[in-house]
Amino acid sequence: MESEINICILGSMDDFVVINQSTPNALLSEMLNSLYSREDSYNTGQSDRALIAKWKTNARYQMSEVPSVPIFGYKQVDLSGSFENVSLYSKNFNNAEEFLEAFQSVIWITYRYGFEPIIYKDKIFTSDTGWGCTIRVGQMLLLNTLKFHFRLSSSSQLLELIQENLTAAPFSLHKIVECGKNFNKNPGDWYSPALISHVIQALSETFEIPGMKILVCMDNTIYKNKIPENEACLILIPFMLGIENIQPEYYEVIKSFLSLEWTVGIIGGIPKSALYIVGFQGDNLLFLDPHFVQLACTSGQDLLNKINTYQCSSPKLLPLSVAESSLSVGFYFRNKSEFYNFENFVSKSSGALREILNFKDKDIDSNIQEDNSDEDFYLV
Repeated sequence: MESEINICILGSMDDFVVINQSTPNALLSEMLNSLYSREDSYNTGQSDRALIAKWKTNARYQMSEVPSVPIFGYKQVDLSGSFENVSLYSKNFNNAEEFLEAFQSVIWITYRYGFEPIIYKDKIFTSDTGWGCTIRVGQMLLLNTLKFHFRLSSSSQLLELIQENLTAAPFSLHKIVECGKNFNKNPGDWYSPALISHVIQALSETFEIPGMKILVCMDNTIYKNKIPENEACLILIPFMLGIENIQPEYYEVIKSFLSLEWTVGIIGGIPKSALYIVGFQGDNLLFLDPHFVQLACTSGQDLLNKINTYQCSSPKLLPLSVAESSLSVGFYFRNKSEFYNFENFVSKSSGALREILNFKDKDIDSNIQEDNSDEDFYLV
């Protein structure tokens, strides 16, 4: 039976309006309601002065949608009569319309402008254009995982968790940047896939997600004693599959990961340009691109009005041959039984997949502080 959820959104700058929506999970209701108090509200936002950067970024994004003008080697999924099989979240699609409907249901998070300023020394940031792409990809992976976790068909409720102008939003750009300082990252700095994985995990300890824990497993090793007994688990595993680009011997490994029912995406891309990888077609990776600048929402109603700005209708492909070797793979396990099924699958696999991922019963020294630099990988 579905329970009733009350989501408080700002009706004006003085009071909240309660909107009733249904959800199959009462824990989600508790999580969302915990965001709000009479003191917590959307900020009015600030106008962004970096319009040139916004225009350039959006022009580049829009040009990448033109098949005859490839940008960074990106391709388009051909949705015409010659549609070829595409894998999205481990599901294979042979029908273009069904694929596009599923793709548009994936939560898309991009650069935003016009939010409450982030101030650092003599710099004032009202947009994350040019530096926040990995943060946005991390948010995409997290929210889409939560969509699976809470078994939701709509994303509107979860988007409250990342709103730039909502003071209480626990996984907003502002909260991530503030947490990043603990990892020696300043506002305006670019994040690596490994670093955003650590930051998301750290924030999840401050804001508890009902029924789910987040782990970051370094050195390609999962310690089984860290898997929760009675909760779901999101595991983020940073890899370095080569020096610059992914080496050819790992192409099938990446596709194997993306074919697994437990995989919730990859934080990857090309150098200094992060992409949310959710599937593949042949030797091309299917992704959502955060490099598009949109206006930040200023109220709960504004979020509802702009809900389509979190839906992407442009499925793009990145050739594996140009993909960067630095990436972080996300796996979601609803229970420990699913994790053991995953371990069993990897253990019985042959070749590179079994070689690059290790399982150990217990961490010898769990008190060792992990480094957060770009070299925080086990090179395979």
